[in-house]
Amino acid sequence: MTKHIGAPAAATTGPARVRLAREERRAVVIGSGFGGGVAALRLAQAGVPVTVLERGRRWPTGPNSETFSRVSGLDKRALWYGTLPAAVRPLAQLIRTPLNFGPYVGLLEPVLGQNILGVCAAGVGGGSLVYQGMTLQPSEEVFNTWLPQELDYRRMNEVHYPRVAAMLRTATAPDELVSSSNYSAARVFAERVRRAGYGLEKIPMPIDWDYALAELRGEMKPSYTNGDCALGVNNGGKHSVDVTYLSQAEATGKVTVETHHNVTSVARAADGRWEVHVDRDLSTNSAMRLPGRIVPHALLITTTAVPLTGCVVHALTLHRRLADARRDLLRWPYCGPGPTPSPSPRSGGGGFRRCRCPSPSRSRSLSSVSRRLWRW
Repeated sequence: MTKHIGAPAAATTGPARVRLAREERRAVVIGSGFGGGVAALRLAQAGVPVTVLERGRRWPTGPNSETFSRVSGLDKRALWYGTLPAAVRPLAQLIRTPLNFGPYVGLLEPVLGQNILGVCAAGVGGGSLVYQGMTLQPSEEVFNTWLPQELDYRRMNEVHYPRVAAMLRTATAPDELVSSSNYSAARVFAERVRRAGYGLEKIPMPIDWDYALAELRGEMKPSYTNGDCALGVNNGGKHSVDVTYLSQAEATGKVTVETHHNVTSVARAADGRWEVHVDRDLSTNSAMRLPGRIVPHALLITTTAVPLTGCVVHALTLHRRLADARRDLLRWPYCGPGPTPSPSPRSGGGGFRRCRCPSPSRSRSLSSVSRRLWRW
């Protein structure tokens, strides 16, 4: 049996009986990040009732909220309770912080691979809750070099990229913010880039910068301006999927977001429909803070459509469990982060970016997150 972080100890009297429920839905979207949010909205706009399955919880924000854990003081909110201990150890070593938390439906799940440690988000909004928001549009040359020829750059440039920018309300950081003492490292880097003869421009990001300016004025507790936004922006003002695509999707009345629903497998039934196997937690958030109180109930959902979205690492893991249905499911278009219909968030070292770079670079330290305002 695989043990998970914060998992309750095994009962000595044998495993408890797990209740199985069965439901039937028209369309099921797995994951509520960029892929799930966009898929749910587009299906709803087409008149299709949609159920979005999200293993995490909602993370409501607002001025001076304490919804997310802070970089300076990590707690149980940082980790999803299904995290494997083997994946926690290298992360704890990397950030030099103990991560011995009790069970909680936290924000992040480190996933240990071969010579790599991936991190997947758990929560309504998915990875958009923690991604840095670098909303960069590739040049036509880069686009045509790296993406399938069936995709038309001109249409992307005229329709889809502007549509994403409008939905996310992207904007560059104001000079007033960049000139503050908090961003001295970004200014030094920018000066060295100019001295080296490179062009420099700010990165559009899905942020209402008035929130960051309010922090500088002391009107809100720091979140953007001290790097805590790496684990979610407590003050709000970030146009993440939960307050954009998913919010509009739910407003149609055709989309239901089911939180605490962890999909364990997807299989093709004999009648050609999909069977989605789910562990769902019917406990309250307060109950989930106590060892032994995270009690999943099994759920079997039958549906005719199941777009698979979300973290690439998780998607690949789920694909491996599909057995005979795997080949059929992979015929569905992947709805994760990409050129359409969602932006491809790309973080750059020290806050700068070569515009011609065709692929995401390695992530840098959490402390430098709030300084990443430029690309070069």
